[in-house]
Amino acid sequence: MKSREVEWGYVLRLFKGEEIISNLSKFVKEQKINYCLLSGIGACTDAKISYYSVQKSKYEETHLSSFYEIISLSGNIISNDNQTVVHAHILLSDNKFQCYGGHLNSAIVTATCEVNLIVSKERIDRQLEEDTKLNLLKL
Repeated sequence: MKSREVEWGYVLRLFKGEEIISNLSKFVKEQKINYCLLSGIGACTDAKISYYSVQKSKYEETHLSSFYEIISLSGNIISNDNQTVVHAHILLSDNKFQCYGGHLNSAIVTATCEVNLIVSKERIDRQLEEDTKLNLLKL
């Protein structure tokens, strides 16, 4: 992965064979970023995405093993002393223009993945919400 610091945050380029979520998490920790928004495009394979079932209070995961265009990658990253949470949603398209989307758990870059991180100077955290059983933004 390569990165460049810009006025509003960072521009990242992930390379073929790199895993998206783990690299984003590592980068944010290394740069000591507490909160940032992310957006990206690119191409990937071996994508594990999930859907949160409110009725079951759990994620249901699927594995997409083909090659996909990343139509949209968006979300936020919060890093504090205890953990780094990459909350990313992704929309993927296959070679028949069929789209798949959900919460991104992991994916391997096939050509490139270009990501913008818009960094906030404000500290933001998450806390468990009993109603949904999710760690949501604490504002």
